Formats: sequence, C-alpha cells, structure tokens
Amino acid sequence: MSFELEDGPISPETKALAVKELRETEENVKNGIEALKKILEEDRSLYFRTDDEFLIIFLRPCKYYAQSAYELMKRVAEFKQKNASLLDNLMPADEKEAILEHNVVNVLKDRDDKRRRVLLVNVGKSWDPSKVSADQMFRLFYLIHDVAILEPETQVHGTVVIMDFDGLSMKQVMGLTPSFSMRLLSFIQDALPLRLKEVHIVKQPFLFNMVWQMFKPFVREKLKKRMFFHGSKMSSLHAHIAPSHLPKNYGGQLPEIDYTSADWYPTLIKYEEKIKEWNSYGVTGKSLGLWSGPRETVGSTLSLASRRSAPKELGSLDHSGSQDHSEITERGLADRATMERSTADSAKKEEDETRNELRDEVLTVPRNELREEALSKEPCNHGLTKLSQKSIAEKLKTLPKLTMDGYVLDLEITLDDKFEEKARKELRETPEVVAEALVAIKELIKEDRGLVAPDYDEFYVRFLRPCKWYPKSAFHLIQRFFRFRANYPNVSRNLTPAGLKNLFSSDVLIPLPKRCINDCRILVIYSGYKWKPKEVSLEDILKGVMIIMEGALAEPKTQIAGVQVIIDMEGLSLSQVTYFTPRFAAMVTEWVQRCLPCRLKNIHVINQPFIFNMVFAIFKPFLSEKLRKRIHFHGANRQNLLASIGAESLPKKYGGELNLSEKPIGEKLWKYFCYFQEEFEEALKYGYVTKE
Repeated sequence: MSFELEDGPISPETKALAVKELRETEENVKNGIEALKKILEEDRSLYFRTDDEFLIIFLRPCKYYAQSAYELMKRVAEFKQKNASLLDNLMPADEKEAILEHNVVNVLKDRDDKRRRVLLVNVGKSWDPSKVSADQMFRLFYLIHDVAILEPETQVHGTVVIMDFDGLSMKQVMGLTPSFSMRLLSFIQDALPLRLKEVHIVKQPFLFNMVWQMFKPFVREKLKKRMFFHGSKMSSLHAHIAPSHLPKNYGGQLPEIDYTSADWYPTLIKYEEKIKEWNSYGVTGKSLGLWSGPRETVGSTLSLASRRSAPKELGSLDHSGSQDHSEITERGLADRATMERSTADSAKKEEDETRNELRDEVLTVPRNELREEALSKEPCNHGLTKLSQKSIAEKLKTLPKLTMDGYVLDLEITLDDKFEEKARKELRETPEVVAEALVAIKELIKEDRGLVAPDYDEFYVRFLRPCKWYPKSAFHLIQRFFRFRANYPNVSRNLTPAGLKNLFSSDVLIPLPKRCINDCRILVIYSGYKWKPKEVSLEDILKGVMIIMEGALAEPKTQIAGVQVIIDMEGLSLSQVTYFTPRFAAMVTEWVQRCLPCRLKNIHVINQPFIFNMVFAIFKPFLSEKLRKRIHFHGANRQNLLASIGAESLPKKYGGELNLSEKPIGEKLWKYFCYFQEEFEEALKYGYVTKE
C-alpha cells in the first residue's frame, strides 16, 4: 500500500472555504503576490522561489497579508539555519530505517470530516528512543511537512495532530529533552507554513504530566487554545473529529490502522526533488549572518542576494521584522546552544559505544586477583588505607593552607567534645554501639562475594554514621554506592581531581570556609551566570560535587553534622535549560538519595528566575518525599536562608557577614584537592567485580 499526495487544484468547496477563511479572492491573491514579490526584491538576505504557486504556500496561512507572509518566510529561513545540524540536506533516505521499521510518525490515509490532514505521533510504547531518537523524530516531522505543504487542499484546510501516549514509560520520558520540546514548539509556532488547527493528546497516563512540564513553558496562548487533553475518553476527541472519519483505534467507525509510516515512504521518495529544492531555500549568509552555500536556479527562482555562493561563516543575527525581539533572541540562543552541543555529543559517541568496556575497567587492579580475594572468606585488604585519618593527618602537616580572602578552609580530621555529644544524641554513637556495628558490617561485607571493599574502620564509619550505626542499612548503602559507580562509568571512571581542572577553574563549585550554625559544611553551586555549558558539562559538575563530597566526608565532623547545599540560579538562561534532561536528573537524584554517604540536611535554591520551574519539573518526578521536604526555594528572599545557615557563615551577597570577594578561587581549590590525587586513585580500586 502506498499513498498519493493531492497536489492538484483545490475543489470548489475548498475554494469557497478559502474565500471565507483566508480572504482568497482574485484581487487579494493578485495584490498579495505582487506585494510579497516586491518586499522580497528589496530584501537581499533571503533565497526562495518567487513564482505564484510557491508564494501562495506562505500567503495562505497569513490570509494573503504580504508582510505577514514575508515574516513567515524569514522565520522559516532562520529556523532552518539555527537547526542546520539536523536539517541541512535532509532527505527521506537519511531516515529510511526509522520510517520503515519504527512506526513513530504516521499520517492517517483518510482526511477528517473537515478535510484536514491528520498526523499521528506514537510516543508511547510504540516508540523506542534507543532506536529512534527525539532528534530523529523531529526530522520525520520535518520531512512530512516538506510534502504536506505541496497539497493545496492541506494549505487551505490545515492539519491536525494526534499524539498517542499509550503505554508511556520512563524509557520514553527520558528520551525527551527540553531542547527537543523547544525546537518542536519553535517550529510549530514560528516556522510552519501550514494551518495547524488542533493538537489532540490521547491515552496519556499520569506520567505524561512530566512530559507536559517540559513543553508547557514554551507553549504560547494561541497554541494552548488549540491543544486538547482527552486521556482514554474518545468521546472527547469525537467532539473535534467525527468518529466517521477516525479508525477504531480512536473509537472511530473506520477499520483499525493497518498501515505504517513505511507505506508513506514511496510517496516521500516520489517527491525527493521537491524536498531537495526546499532544502536549498533560506538565507544567503549576509543579513542574518548565516551560511547558505551555492544555490541552483529552480523554476522561476530569484536569487534575492545575487547568485553567488555565500561564505561559510556565522555572524550576528538581524531580527528586524521578527514577532518579538527578546523572545526570538532567547529562542535563538537556545537553538544555537543545541547546535553547538551537537558537536560535543558526537565527540562523546565513541565513549557511549564502548560503555560496556568501560564498566569492565571500573576496577583498575588485576581482575583475577580481585575476584580471588573477593570470593575468599578473608577480609579483602590490599593495603589501600591511604584514605584513613592517619594518612591524611600526616599529609596535612606539609599541606599549604587553602585561604579565601583571609578565611582558611581547613580539613578537620579530629573530633571535640561538642561533636562527640552531637553524635551520641543524633546518631546513637556510643562505644558499645560502634563496636557492635563494626563487627556486624564486616561480616555483611564478606557475604557479598562480588564486592571488593576497603577493610579499615574509617571506611565503615563513613557509611555507618549517616545510617545511625545500623549495620544492615550501612551495608546496603555501601552496595548502592559501588553499584552506582559500576552503572555510571561516565561519571565514576577515573574520578580524580587531576582531570577536573577546567571545572574547578570555572568557580562553579565553591565550598564556604565556615560551617553553618548547625555545624554543617556548606557548598555553593553556581548554575546560572558562572556556568558555561560548552566548557563545563553537567556531568563535570556532578563529578566535581562528588570529589568535594569525598573530601568533606573525610572529616568526622562533617560525617556527624552533615552538609547544606546552596544552588545559585542567578542568570539561568533558556540555552542552559536545554542541557538538563530526565536522564541526567534520574542519575543525580539516584546518587543523592540512595548512594551518597552523607547527612544532606538542606538544599537551598536561590535567585531562581521563572524558567527554573522547567528545570525543577524535570527533577521533581524523581524526588523522594524525604528529599523534597529538604529543598527550599528562596528566590531573592534571604530571611529563611539566614535562619538555616547563619549570617556568620554566609557571604555578604547572600545577606551574611562573610567578606568574600568575587575573585577566582577555583584553581587554588583544584590544586588543594590534587594533593590527594593518590588517595582518590586508590579509592578507584574498590567496587564490584563485573561478570564478563
């Protein structure tokens, strides 16, 4: 089965509708075409065909207002350039496998009762993100749009989208990203030369709320009014599309869908030359600072900037004529960030493809030796005791002090009476409890025959204290700690300070020199204006936090009192938001909630702009109730932050009394941690022996 486009003249009924809804009278058509041609002749930045048939593609959705059609053409050109990494020279053969083997994007063979084309998107159980990525899904949308605009009937009647979320699971949710949602909505709302009449969300489970939070911030009021959420109530859908024109899959009277996107592939191939022609249109590289490359004359084509090739260069954007300068600029930044990130993504491809091999290398001492000792009944002790307080104490004698504007950030490895009493009251820490717990946890460790763990008391104490000296709880925490390392080699392999100079030098992570009023250590994470994602990835930030936490947890005082974290979101932009993904959120929350041997007392989010809501929406579904209660949102209000941490421990810019300047401290911090490079390398020799 294959399908044919309706690329002939519109019917009399459609003509009447065009007159009624689109002002498509002979006079308006003539005036609109002439006016649009004149505007284009004066603009030397665009390259499009200028024959009547082609210009009508843009005039119809703009009701024959020439200026509006011109603005649409500019937005189409801008969008193509900003998403060049996905759209340049895109042809059906590039996504042949996705079209033929994975029925993610389909088109109903029958128009609806209003003569509209119906696009069906299967984003539930039918979609396997490991086989068809979100970016590929967008490319499929774009290819279908390439041929849909060729149908005069569709130009007039418009299109409808049904998004089927049946069977949606975390696998699909984690395949979506803010950058995908921004790109898709930017396309739909700014660069789609078709009349999008309605978007219907059907069969969505509760989990869909998470997906919606990724899209919602970018949905404008006009589109929002055209979106309808039906769940499993097909009668609600039938209020918009008559059941006589719907398949049984959606409560309709037509037969169940027995065709897939594969049946549309021959149609796409038939119109390859038209798609290739569309690929050649856009900007010339001057006004918008875009590269166009050499152009071929197609039909009645006017090279509106001359027919010379434009240089391959990126310049400044000229947004004259755009709908909303600030909005387009922000959206442009986000799309550009997506393009720039694609380079980094490709650089990581090789690492992703060899992830299984990397997991095998988590343990860096000979595997046979580790396995033999792990399976023995004797305590597994390779003499790797350099993380002990004794070793650190010796090193501290010769270690330079880490100073911050006169304040000294000391690594405190001794306890005083105050902290011993705190441990007794809050953690059940008495000599009897400690002795029993140490004996018990060592026995439990020996029973896990696949785990190679250190065999010195300081290691066990680090896990026993946050578990209030209950050995089974601490044992399970140790297991989760090392399983995380095995499961996420991208952040755990070679986790040492030496490789993170760029991160620390960015000053994104700053531990404050004074403990808070409750004796917690304080870590500030700058996730706004200081963070440059092209230079420091989110995974790098997580690695840095893990390094700092390792250092803090070498302190018995911090093991007892815990840690408070301040996340400063000042200056957070949409381009930064696009780097947050459900996959990253799941990894971070798993580490914080299940694997971090630390008493995390509070997380304070400050200076957050409105768009932070989108970031939090990505993390929220993964948060346990316990952690959620410890996250506090302050904005610009400092009162509650001061109450939790204390003025003496906070910098003046946060309402405190610490006189800390903005001069860089990160490189000094990096050098400080590098003094313990050997200890971090030794720690990597522990973990789970993999089966391969």
